[in-house]
Amino acid sequence: MRVRHYNVLQALQDNGRMSQADVGAHLRVDPATIVATLDDLENLGLAARHRHPSDRRRYLIDLTEKGEITLPRIRALLDSVQAEMFEALSPDQSVALADALAAMNAAQPLADRYDTVRGR
Repeated sequence: MRVRHYNVLQALQDNGRMSQADVGAHLRVDPATIVATLDDLENLGLAARHRHPSDRRRYLIDLTEKGEITLPRIRALLDSVQAEMFEALSPDQSVALADALAAMNAAQPLADRYDTVRGR
């Protein structure tokens, strides 16, 4: 299990069923990586692809029951790793870092750069 697997599972839990392209755009991940990640998750039984009912060229992705059960365990593991990695920071510093990274992620320059790299 890699962080990219967790990110897809969490996106599906947060947003519900999404198209394969929408998962990639939401996470700012290139199509080839999304396909490989979804292949892995499907092989593990954590997510499932279904043909879009009105567009047979597209896939919709669902979190499976196994994915729903597994996600909290992954989150707990990531929380423990995060606590270990950031133990040198005070609680205020941890909050400030999280806020700064969230602001960067939400800022338009990051999205613009992603789109430029992807040729959009």
